Order: sequence, then structure tokens, then C-alpha cells
Amino acid sequence: MDEKIGHLVLDLCNAHRTLTLAKTRKLGLYPGQDVLLRQIAQLQSCSQQTLVKLNNVDHSTIAKSINRLQKAGLVDKQPNPRDRRATLVTLTNKGQTIARQVNALWAHIEKEATANLNEQELAALEQLLTKLTNNYKQALKEEYI
Repeated sequence: MDEKIGHLVLDLCNAHRTLTLAKTRKLGLYPGQDVLLRQIAQLQSCSQQTLVKLNNVDHSTIAKSINRLQKAGLVDKQPNPRDRRATLVTLTNKGQTIARQVNALWAHIEKEATANLNEQELAALEQLLTKLTNNYKQALKEEYI
């Protein structure tokens, strides 16, 4: 196989996802809910449509995840006072606590992943990953032209 970079990127993504899933399950979260909690915490209040755009997924996927988070007592939903068609999502106190735990968990995972890298290697890795990501995004844009 000559596509070494593609395979390494997939291996990296799979390893990160597997480790993250194992740790977030201990918080009682379903896959992807950690990302949503972090986004809602950062935005403080957002529409489901905003989450659809941020995550590049179908509205039904976000709606299902938000309903699960609401059932678990982690988020509240209310109509947007400026647009009754839209629903705003905010974290409950319990959701804020879990979001802080998720942030700490992600920080811990990053420390584990970069444990054997020095500052120069970390800077180079960040630069290279950014370039790769931008290349993928550019290729994706060209795919939809």
C-alpha cells in the first residue's frame, strides 16, 4: 500500500475515537455527545441548526442526540424568542458539570497522545495536521464545485 498518510490518518482518528469513547462512556455519554456538550458550553446557547452546521450532520442526528441529552437532564430546550421555528439548547447545571468533566477528559487524552513529544515536535505536528486538514477541506470544496 502506497497510501501511507491516509492509513496513518485513519489509524490516528480511530485510536483517538476509541479512547475517547471508552472514557466518555464512563460519564454515561453516547458517542458524539461529548462534542455536543463542549460546543453548547462554549456557545452557552445555540440552535439545533447551529449544531447541524458545526458537525456537518443531518438535523435528525442532532435532534436525536439533543433529545437524549435532555432526557438525561444535561440540556434544556426552549423556543428561540426571535424565531419561534428554532429551538435553543442550553446546558443544565448537571450538563455544565459533565461538560467540565468532558473538557478535563479531553485535556487528559491530549496529554496521553502527546506524552513523548517535545515542544518542537508538538509545534511541527500541529502545523502538519493543520496543513493536512486544509488540504482535505480544499479537496472537498473542489468535489462540490
